[in-house]
Amino acid sequence: MIGLAVVTAVLCLLSGVPFGTPAADLVPVMHETGTTSFDPAAQNAESRAGDAFMPDAVQTPGEDVSTGGEAHTQASSAASGPALPDTPAGTQPYSSAEAAADAGPDARAAADPDGIPAPAGGQNAPDDASGISEPAGGTESDEGSLRSYVQTAGFFADPDASVFLSPTRIETGVPYQDELDSVRDQNCYMFRVFARGMLRYSLSAKDTDEEKGWKVSLYMEYSVNGSGGEKGYRLLNEMTALQSVAQTYSPNIGLGTGVYYLLVTPSDSFSGAAYQLTAFYEESTDYEIEYNDSVYRYTEIFADKPVRGSACARPDGVDRDYYMLRLPEDGAVYLTFEHRALKPVTVAFRIVLYDGDMNEIYSDNSELNRKSLSSGCIGLPKGIYFIGVFSRVYMDTDYKLTLSFEPGALYEKEDNDTPASATKILANRNYTGALVSRTLQPDCDYFELSLPAAGMLRISFTNEAPVEPTDKDGPKAIRRLTVLAPDGTAICSLLMTTADGKLTAPQIGLPAGSVYLRVDNAGLYADSGAYTLLCSVENSENWEQEPNGATDRATPIAVGAGRTGTISDDETVFDVDWYSFSVSSTSALTLNLTHAYMSGRGAVFEAAVYDDKGTLIRTDRGELSLSIDRGETAAAADYTLPAGVYYVRVVSGVFHSEDAYTVSVVRR
Repeated sequence: MIGLAVVTAVLCLLSGVPFGTPAADLVPVMHETGTTSFDPAAQNAESRAGDAFMPDAVQTPGEDVSTGGEAHTQASSAASGPALPDTPAGTQPYSSAEAAADAGPDARAAADPDGIPAPAGGQNAPDDASGISEPAGGTESDEGSLRSYVQTAGFFADPDASVFLSPTRIETGVPYQDELDSVRDQNCYMFRVFARGMLRYSLSAKDTDEEKGWKVSLYMEYSVNGSGGEKGYRLLNEMTALQSVAQTYSPNIGLGTGVYYLLVTPSDSFSGAAYQLTAFYEESTDYEIEYNDSVYRYTEIFADKPVRGSACARPDGVDRDYYMLRLPEDGAVYLTFEHRALKPVTVAFRIVLYDGDMNEIYSDNSELNRKSLSSGCIGLPKGIYFIGVFSRVYMDTDYKLTLSFEPGALYEKEDNDTPASATKILANRNYTGALVSRTLQPDCDYFELSLPAAGMLRISFTNEAPVEPTDKDGPKAIRRLTVLAPDGTAICSLLMTTADGKLTAPQIGLPAGSVYLRVDNAGLYADSGAYTLLCSVENSENWEQEPNGATDRATPIAVGAGRTGTISDDETVFDVDWYSFSVSSTSALTLNLTHAYMSGRGAVFEAAVYDDKGTLIRTDRGELSLSIDRGETAAAADYTLPAGVYYVRVVSGVFHSEDAYTVSVVRR
């Protein structure tokens, strides 16, 4: 076998046949036994157009086969053979943005007009665990002076790496026949990729009932210490092919330019039967670039341009794909993740969106039987973001990741889960937000509104997609809006259900300064639909100043003037409003309480006067208090008080109303 390989290597090198022959996309179909077979009928609307490239000519050692007018010969050569051509025939140029995505952070920085610096990392960055650099296009050097490394499952091992030093050179798109001589034998095949694209390889053998077979592993070559340094070989995918399956396919694997190897070794049960190995390659910028299993080795993607990836098989059972997205301005991202639906109901992928500091913003799980998931609206500021796709099970099908982008300043800016990171908003503008999915800590959105002067705040809280209840339990509570003082004191809250369209908070009197709005699901039914917030402000010195729920936070009232306020309903307890006034000498006073007319009967507001020790004042006519009915518009109580500081407490009556009232203290 070795002698034939040497002869055919010479024929191949003399033929001058370019490497990197493109092939159309292939769609895998899950085989009943858990391995894979290829079914051309499985091509559908979800797959990109293109016929499966299944060459009729099978290459055997020493044989010339004419295909499409070109002579193809199996090649095998040592490292001392002639260098491969610098560019493949028929290579198509791609855009400068795509070229920058392949070139690494230095080239990308020069091509970025938005001025956002690229993060340290990318396909040309050092490995996060070992300081490994990306291969410089497979530069050939004196292999005798280099120590070879083999990296598998994220760790370095030192097996016999000499097999990579004398591989059989192959062309993509051409099948090769070979066999293993013994249980310790291993056949290594090398090919070079000259443009970003997708690889899919297969191994076929005579269909028998035997459970014997082969492992076919894909490795990439890289320089351990930078360009021209020590060579290493990183495992990208491992596939087991059994004789009982006529043909087994790898997943579609996105690759960048460089040198790659297919290593055929015995599986758990050795087979000495002949096999046929074929590597199909298609030039494309639509695929991830493996190895992108670390955030430091991301594949850069672009808004509104889908990228395809796959779950490669690794010894540790987990493939991690990291992507980097650069947003040139504030706006909203809509993440969509799609794959072909399969029958088992189990988690296949976990998708996570991170900010530039690797804080989780969004995460969700995609089950095998779930064809697609969507994040909904995710408001983000200008900057760098990372997306991680983590496979949970091996599946031989592509996934498609799309991040659509809508520029705009009127979105929340994640991560805004705390008052310190609150999204700053302006009055009289509609802002859009959403409680996005997270697998660990639930999302919570904070907004900060700054009031230049004391006044009254109105808030409209709108559900962008209300739905009617379909079950006997009725609408489900999905969001809670809470208005907070800077010290975290709750002022009022609104509870939104799936059926609600637009909710309006009661009018809220506030002092000058910041007020915070928090949106959360309060442990209720999760919903990632969008909502909008609109805050209207009216400057006025006549309103209460929340929070004023205790005497030490009472809103001052000047004798002879009044204050307007509301009693909000904070889910379990009603609001309490305290006011303070003082008289310098004994005074005859009148306490007035008014509100707009309401239909019906029953007390709606109650007011009482307390001394500076918080004791309810009593006179010879009883407690100094009054109440006002819904059918009334005014109530008053006369009394005489000595000099001092006093407090007026206003609470809800038997019947609660969020309409405004006015309380005043005047001299008689």
